[in-house]
Amino acid sequence: MPDELDPAEKALLRDIDAFNFAIAPTGWHVRDKTIRENLTRIRLANSTLEAVEFQFVPWRTAVIHDTQFTATQFFQATFEGAELRGVVFTDCEFDVSSFSGATFTDCRFVNCRSNQLTARDARFEDCVFESFNDLSAVFGEAVIRNCRFEQCEFHNTSFHSVEFTSATFRKSSLTLTVFGDLRGSGLTFEEGSLSRCGFGKSKYRSLTFDGVKMHGVSFREFEGREATLRKCPSIEGLSFAGGVWRTVLVADCPAVSEWTIREAKLIDLKVERNELAYFDLKSSDVSGASVVSSCQIGGLNLSGSALHGVSFLNCGLFAYLILDGATFDALALSGITYGEGLRVSPNGVRYLNNSAQFRSE
Repeated sequence: MPDELDPAEKALLRDIDAFNFAIAPTGWHVRDKTIRENLTRIRLANSTLEAVEFQFVPWRTAVIHDTQFTATQFFQATFEGAELRGVVFTDCEFDVSSFSGATFTDCRFVNCRSNQLTARDARFEDCVFESFNDLSAVFGEAVIRNCRFEQCEFHNTSFHSVEFTSATFRKSSLTLTVFGDLRGSGLTFEEGSLSRCGFGKSKYRSLTFDGVKMHGVSFREFEGREATLRKCPSIEGLSFAGGVWRTVLVADCPAVSEWTIREAKLIDLKVERNELAYFDLKSSDVSGASVVSSCQIGGLNLSGSALHGVSFLNCGLFAYLILDGATFDALALSGITYGEGLRVSPNGVRYLNNSAQFRSE
C-alpha cells in the first residue's frame, strides 16, 4: 500500500501558488505515494511520478510539461482544461477519469489502460498511443491531429463529432466502436481489425483501410470524398447504407463476403482484383469512371440500381446474377465469364445508349 505524502508536502499543497513556486527549480519527484489533494492549477515541469495513486484528484487547468508518469493510477481524476506538453504516461491506468477540455501536445501513452474515460472537447496533437487499451471511452467533439495509435485496443469506444486529421490506427483492434459526424481528412487504419464497428452520418474527405480485417462494419449516410480499401485479408458483412461516395477504391482483397450497398450514390467506383462471395449493389446510383475489373463474384445483385457508363472487365459470375429493375446506361462488358449453373433474374432490366447486355438466361 503506498504511503501518504509527508505533512510538509500536504501543507504546501494547500497553497498551490506557493507549491508551484517551491517545486519550479527542481520539479516534483514522487514515488510510492497515495495522493488525494486538490491539484487544480498545479504547474509541473521536468517531474517524475512513479507508482503513485491519485484518488479523486482534480487537475483542472493544470499545466504539465516534460514530465513522466510511470505505473501511476488515476481514479476519478479530472484534467478539465489542463495543458499537457511532452508528457509521457507509461503503464498507467485511468479509471472513470476525465480529459474533457484538456490539450495534449507531443504526449505519449505507453501500455496504458482506460476505463470509462471522458474526453469531450479534448485536443490531441502530435501524440502517440502505444499498446493503449480502452474500454468505453467517449471522445465527443474532440480534435485528434497528427496522432498515431500503435497496437491499441478499443472496445465500446465512441468517437462522435471528432475531427480526425492525419490520424493512423496501426495494428490496432477496434470492437463495437462508433464513429459519427466525423470531420477532417486522413483517417487511416493499417493491418489491424475492426469488428462490429459503425460509421454514422459524416462528411469526411479521406478514409483508408489498408490490410485490415473487417467484420460487421457499417456506414450509414456517410459522405466520403476519397475512400480506399486495399489488401484487406478478410471482409465480412460490410454495409454501405445511403450516403455519397466519391473516388472509391476496393482492391486486392482476397475474401470479401456479404458486401451490401443500398440507396447510395457512388462516383468513380473502382473494384479491382477481388474475390467477392456475395456483392449486393441495390437501389443505388453509380456513375463517373466506375469499373469492376478482374474480380471473381459468387453472387451479384444489381436490382433497382442505375449504372451510368460503368464497365465490367474480365470478371467471373458464378452463383447468381440479379438484374431486376436495374437500368444500365452505356454499360461496357468485356471478358465476362459465366459459371455453369449461374441463375439469372433479368426482370424489368433496361439497357440504354448502346449498352452491352449481361446474359439473360
